[in-house]
Amino acid sequence: MSFFRKKREMMTKFRAWLQKLYLSILFIMNITFLVTGIAMIITGVYGVLQGSDIREEVWLLNDLPLETVSWVVMFVGIGILSITFCGFIGGWKEGRDPGSGRGLLVIYIFFVIAAVFTQMLMGIFMYEYHSTGTLDAVVEDYWFEETDVARERRIDYQQYFDCCGWADNKDSLASGYNTPCPISEYGLEPSSCRAATMSYLAQYYLPVAIFCISIAVLECIASFATFGVLLAQKEKSIAEELQYQG
Repeated sequence: MSFFRKKREMMTKFRAWLQKLYLSILFIMNITFLVTGIAMIITGVYGVLQGSDIREEVWLLNDLPLETVSWVVMFVGIGILSITFCGFIGGWKEGRDPGSGRGLLVIYIFFVIAAVFTQMLMGIFMYEYHSTGTLDAVVEDYWFEETDVARERRIDYQQYFDCCGWADNKDSLASGYNTPCPISEYGLEPSSCRAATMSYLAQYYLPVAIFCISIAVLECIASFATFGVLLAQKEKSIAEELQYQG
């Protein structure tokens, strides 16, 4: 009997250690999410301002949902902050009194999983827009329209991004387009506007896409840690019940 008693005691200690480990991982993840949520809100606000500026100044990019995506980033950041507080309180209660934070942790898992899918989809969506094919589909047909309005839109685009032409810096100088490319403003060999736009997206929006996907991976780790806390607590409760019955 002493052998089985010692074995039960060892298993109880192991489960307690495992639960502390999961709670520690959960705490570290929540600290990360706290910083991440704040960063995403700031990034979203900045993106909304940038997207609004582009919408007003560069008509040809109106079909690129930069402003909408930035709003989503901001609201996801707010959601992450809310989830984080739920995880903090649930983990704290579970550490002090095992079982008391179970409900909050179940809610936490549900919303973390929802956040994972949202951020993965958002990251992939934003990453897909960082391609010349997508950019051509949004801009190219409008760019090469032969009207006075289209010419003014090309000029606005060139002034905003300090570029000339679309695929090539000379492709809008031909008769029918008549879009000036003054050397005094853009230099001897200015970048094409497609290349300039790609550089802009790579600088401001591609990092956000990669960031969202990375945070989604961390949220998966937090979900596994929370599952571990709940599972360890359940096993501990079953073991204590069996010990009491024995």
